[in-house]
Amino acid sequence: MDLIFTIAGIGMLVAVVQTILKQAGKEDYGLWVVVAGSIAVFLLVVQRVAELIDRVRTTFYLW
Repeated sequence: MDLIFTIAGIGMLVAVVQTILKQAGKEDYGLWVVVAGSIAVFLLVVQRVAELIDRVRTTFYLW
């Protein structure tokens, strides 16, 4: 549940910053903010999937 709130928080922050930059005429920087936010969320999800795989491996005594 913590991961969902973290992703939602990052999404809201990125949306606000992107909107502010778009209104200021800095659409290029807004795009980079969206890309950086997407990468941050992707890394969070990959980290959690790696933890899940480790737990499954430990539970079933694989490797």
